[in-house]
Amino acid sequence: MEKATTIGIDFCGIRCENPFFLATSPAYADYDSLSRALKAGWAGVFYAMDGGEKELDLLHRLKSEYPLKVVVAALPGKKEALVDELFEKVRAAGADALQIDAAAAHFLRGSLPIPLIVKDSSITESSLDAYLSGAGAITVDTRQSTSKNSRNAVHHILKLSSNPILKGLDLSGICDVCGWRNALELLQAGCSTIQVHSDGRTDVCKAIAGLVSGLGEYLSEHGLPDTSSLVGEKSRKLLNLRILAGSSQD
Repeated sequence: MEKATTIGIDFCGIRCENPFFLATSPAYADYDSLSRALKAGWAGVFYAMDGGEKELDLLHRLKSEYPLKVVVAALPGKKEALVDELFEKVRAAGADALQIDAAAAHFLRGSLPIPLIVKDSSITESSLDAYLSGAGAITVDTRQSTSKNSRNAVHHILKLSSNPILKGLDLSGICDVCGWRNALELLQAGCSTIQVHSDGRTDVCKAIAGLVSGLGEYLSEHGLPDTSSLVGEKSRKLLNLRILAGSSQD
């Protein structure tokens, strides 16, 4: 019996129903808006928080109401010195993972209770520190790259996914609301998940419907069993071309 196509994917060891997440945004920072988004079909949300009690309560409520969704607590850079303390707090509240800025990685001490995602825009010493500190993924904001040409974002992700420093780490790309074909390009370049940023002027409930249906149809039409089958597709082709080019020069 032929196995059915699924758009689910594993990210940092966490099973996600699809690769699409809501990125942190002031427009989606309260329970009602986040709840509507999750109910509409987003695999999860990146929730910006300082670690206050109200935020921890909201996080706990979301996970209690939507246990199969993924909630990532996103800690701002100004809380770097408190990251080790807040790690345990967000875990206790139910967070599936914690996102911190790369510069905060060296503040972590001991074992990590939940997966760590490090937000960085380039490969720096901070990125390497994050890797050595046990990061499971790197978040890259591709919106700067897409301001003039969407191909720049794909090229940027391709460079990162082929960088040996990041071998073994998942990539998560932040982009503005887009169609499924744009999202597909980022996945093929090497992103395991895509964080879609919205300022509230776009109906994210309709947006996720288009992303999910478009990706699902693409996988079915190309005989691919799941999303992970196409992640890094372009990066692998680029690597093969480099190997062939090197062989031809021997």
